[in-house]
Amino acid sequence: RRLDSSSPPLRGRLSIMGEDEPGHTMPQGYRRIDQNQPENTDFITIDWFTDREAARRAKRQFRARNAQRNKFVGVVSNWYHNVQGWVVLFLVGVATALTGSVIHQTAGWLGSMKFGYCTEHGFWVSRTLCCLESSTTVCEAWSNWSEIMLPHNARGTFWFDYFVYVVMGVTFALVASFVCATFSPLSLGSGISGTKVVLGGFVIRKFLSGATLLIKSLGLILAVASGLSLGLQGPMVHIACCWGAIFVRLFPKYKTNEAMKREIYSASAAAGVTAAFGAPLGGVLFSLEAMSSYFPHKTMWRSFWCAITTAVMIRYFNPYSGSSSTARLVQFQVFYRGESWMWYELAPFTFLGVLGGLGGALFIRINAKLHEVRRGVPWFRENRFFEIALISLVSCIMAFSNVFASEGQSFLLEHLFSHCTELKVSLPDRLTDALCSEGTDAWRFMLLLMAAALGRFILTIVTFGAQVPSGLFMPTLCVGACVGRLVGWTVTMWHLSVGDDQWPFKGCMGRTDCIFPSLYAVVGAAAFLAGTTRLTVSLAVIMLELTGGLDYIVPLMVAVVPAKWVGDAFGKEGIFDKLISLQGYPHINPNMELDSEAKAADLMSRNVVMVSKHHETLASVEDTFSKHSYHGFPIVESERDRRWVPIII
Repeated sequence: RRLDSSSPPLRGRLSIMGEDEPGHTMPQGYRRIDQNQPENTDFITIDWFTDREAARRAKRQFRARNAQRNKFVGVVSNWYHNVQGWVVLFLVGVATALTGSVIHQTAGWLGSMKFGYCTEHGFWVSRTLCCLESSTTVCEAWSNWSEIMLPHNARGTFWFDYFVYVVMGVTFALVASFVCATFSPLSLGSGISGTKVVLGGFVIRKFLSGATLLIKSLGLILAVASGLSLGLQGPMVHIACCWGAIFVRLFPKYKTNEAMKREIYSASAAAGVTAAFGAPLGGVLFSLEAMSSYFPHKTMWRSFWCAITTAVMIRYFNPYSGSSSTARLVQFQVFYRGESWMWYELAPFTFLGVLGGLGGALFIRINAKLHEVRRGVPWFRENRFFEIALISLVSCIMAFSNVFASEGQSFLLEHLFSHCTELKVSLPDRLTDALCSEGTDAWRFMLLLMAAALGRFILTIVTFGAQVPSGLFMPTLCVGACVGRLVGWTVTMWHLSVGDDQWPFKGCMGRTDCIFPSLYAVVGAAAFLAGTTRLTVSLAVIMLELTGGLDYIVPLMVAVVPAKWVGDAFGKEGIFDKLISLQGYPHINPNMELDSEAKAADLMSRNVVMVSKHHETLASVEDTFSKHSYHGFPIVESERDRRWVPIII
């Protein structure tokens, strides 16, 4: 039977798996299934079999009622019954696209307010839109705070802008943390780990509520605008599933069936990835590969419908109108045409994959230790707002003085993923000047790029899991793109030093450009994200949709596969599965391998509470039930003859 709110918490144990007896130790690596479970009404499990049978029974009853109606009424009623799922997912796609657009626009505007505001078009215009028509690195329509608040030719303008940038960044972070921690603690973090638990068949109250959706959206805007090393891509999956939970209540076909609700949630997760990356195919594969425990064939079609709806609505809302191209679904989407890669580049692509696997394993290891410290050390539990203020302060101080860290992450990826020849025409700004510099300046800016990658890697480790809504997709992509661009720049320098007539660059003769560091940035971004999340196929497709070129599937897979192999050598769990384990969520990881010679008897209790078949009265049975909190009691023939008969549930 279903465990409802009046039932005991999800412990699911029989008396044969009861309390530990003195002196009875568990084999290393095992624990009883009743340990570390929450003592509240959360994490009760749904009954998949009963819900699917209820859905089939309701369908038979509907058909029986429909056969007795007027033919026209029956056709309309049957159409409405069948179209409900598609309508729900259409609404989810529209709402997710609108929410993502609002979050992106508002976060971009608040983030630019740390530098100043648009004096020509109004303070409500972000810097990207304000400087859209500027053809030089200096934007006349934009004014920094020092230009607005200090006298003309005043001294210390740099330090004044620095101070305002840091103060506003720390303020945004503190407000985001306070709002989420006070009004909806479930909105903290990425939300992907909790969503995986829900899709696995467990219930987390208010995790997908309207209040969580509202508070998470608001907190995410402030957190992204603050300059913390986090992204909105992971939380968008949580937000999309919240919309699915809201709209599903409007349709009786899904309202009371928990298993069918999770089909909607799986499709909604695809919409969240589409809103984050502009990759509908990758979103469907992400839901299948990383999120869903139950993914029937019809859910794949509905996921694709929801993802396509989201992509179309994003194009309609056009939240990236301020970028160099309005024909893209995300700001850092690029389109490579005509550029190809050479066979000898497979070696540096593989090297990037190895670096991504090592970086991902290191990230998971350190972040897991930090998570345990935050849960175990009283100071962190009592001073979480101070921790956020400190992280934000360090992030802002490190970012402002580095051209590769002060700009928004989407803006940075847009530059890292683009060729210099295109950047100089479409985005003539200081970031382009730094990234495409030559001579001695190139070495200086490459060192700044290396420092930005290392700093963002460290800050992402300490930020992910802190008291704010936070995703790790975007900062991990930025770290990998910086490393990839550095490797590509190194290969380019090697090519320039030996020339086209030397091995292995003989194939470059007659070509204007042979090595494209921007392609290395895309490959490096995929490698580091694969090493952190252990995604493979869905990640390669997402990056493929971001670049728009089928020629680059081989470089992407050459990097993604070694990244997963190297990461798996240090642990099979990706970052989200690791967080599920650390938080004690009831989730069965299908990738977990148990290498032990332990037997079932080692996991069971020897002091079993039993009910005798022939020597019990109703009063004694009721007394046994009242004294123990087990959910099951084995019935045996007698105290001596302990052959199992039926069981009382």
